[in-house]
Amino acid sequence: MTNEYRRSVLASKPRIKFDPDNRKHMLDFARFVKYNNWKDGCSYYLEDPYADIPSMIRSKIVDYTLSKLVEKV
Repeated sequence: MTNEYRRSVLASKPRIKFDPDNRKHMLDFARFVKYNNWKDGCSYYLEDPYADIPSMIRSKIVDYTLSKLVEKV
């Protein structure tokens, strides 16, 4: 087994910050909600003060949606 192969197998997928304004992020989470699993593993990292990623994403979506509505008031 070469070192290159070992690195590619063991390397974890880089995680990114969830952005509710990003359509791809929203579709990725919608798929998670529908099927209750991530297609290729979770792409997002957990931020403080949240305890789990799905709750964090739901909270971010609510905050984002409400902020857009408040702008219209």
